[in-house]
Amino acid sequence: MSTYKKSFTMIVSIGAAILLAVAGMLITTSYFNSKTIQLGADGCNKVGGSFHLEIHNPLTNSYSFECKKL
Repeated sequence: MSTYKKSFTMIVSIGAAILLAVAGMLITTSYFNSKTIQLGADGCNKVGGSFHLEIHNPLTNSYSFECKKL
């Protein structure tokens, strides 16, 4: 195998690994944020509050959450 092919294969492999790591981090962040949102909404309902949720980024589920007691 030529040096060019070895270098190209290594670069593609590193790129694929980085892409996989980033995708895994996005999925994990989105999952835990959605669980936190659900827990916050349930907790707010338990205390008889009204909650306001604003999703800033649908991909990662980054959010702002506010619970106001009625």
